[in-house]
Amino acid sequence: MKKAILCYLEKYFNYWHHKTGLLPSVPFDGEFNTELYIGEVNKYGYIQWIYQENTKKFDFGKLEKEIKIILREEIKEYLNSYKFLELLGFLNEKLVYFDAINDVEDSVEKIILQHKYIKEIEKSADSRDLKALENCIEIGSYQGIFELYFDNENGNIVIYDFDWHKKTVIADTFEELFENLRPNKKGNFEKW
Repeated sequence: MKKAILCYLEKYFNYWHHKTGLLPSVPFDGEFNTELYIGEVNKYGYIQWIYQENTKKFDFGKLEKEIKIILREEIKEYLNSYKFLELLGFLNEKLVYFDAINDVEDSVEKIILQHKYIKEIEKSADSRDLKALENCIEIGSYQGIFELYFDNENGNIVIYDFDWHKKTVIADTFEELFENLRPNKKGNFEKW
């Protein structure tokens, strides 16, 4: 899977460089501690960034004990593979946006908070929604409407429609998702 992620990161950065002559840019956040920023903040408040291989591997044992869930190797590998600030792509012309992975510990804290939130709303939420998402870990968004999840039960990448109480698989694995992502909507890009 790490190879598929790297391949997509390279496509994404090549696409940005081809279209703009620059690296991807994000709004600068002075409180956001990262070594991924490159250069200076531009006049619009944006700064370029670069991905990095994550050399500090996180031990998920403590997290698994705290939330009482055994995480699949795929989500561990995903979080431990590369750091990035903003990553998006198109899957069949639908926008997929990944949450930043700047620090694996921050990503793990988000998993803990998500787990606590689901436990807190158990009495007020629709049981169909809770049941559908009980083994899911949020990793981003889809089309800016749906949350994007990793299904820890079977390794699928899914979206969930709360209005229709429907879970939809958009990829069977992380690897499949990254192999099918394209940096632009039409998916037609030259090999740079």
